[in-house]
Amino acid sequence: DDLENVRRFYQLQGFAKSEVGPPQIEEQGDELRLTLPIREGPRMRVVNLNHEGIESLPGKTLRDNLLLTPGGPFHPYLLETTLRNLRAAYQDLGYSGAQVSARQDWNAEHTLVDVSIDVLEGPQTLLDRVIVRGNRRTESEVIRRTLAVGRGDPISERRALEIERDL
Repeated sequence: DDLENVRRFYQLQGFAKSEVGPPQIEEQGDELRLTLPIREGPRMRVVNLNHEGIESLPGKTLRDNLLLTPGGPFHPYLLETTLRNLRAAYQDLGYSGAQVSARQDWNAEHTLVDVSIDVLEGPQTLLDRVIVRGNRRTESEVIRRTLAVGRGDPISERRALEIERDL
């Protein structure tokens, strides 16, 4: 398990062809010395990171969700996690149909990549009104205040479920 963890660490740092192990154990008196040979291999790095179509996502939210950075390591997991995070951020803003995809342009040695993230935001779902019915003991205004949403607020499936749970 430890060898696999080290291998995955190197892969996430852009060393996709890294080789770890086998471990070598040497006795030195009453102590053991563990040597773990690591052959990193070529490193895959992001050269340019472009994004198109991102208009409604605040800059801080965008930066917080980008695991890939210019000059940083490339690994498919980092790209997929970045895309997943961006989709979730859009859904939280009420863009349930947002389409987020990426294009990769590699050099001949497959070590340097330009990544372009493309977004089609689509329509945003906004709250029109809250209708409170069936309450007998609790005032409608107390329920509305508890919901902490108002007319024009972005609404996502997750937020709708949170509101339902809070009620």
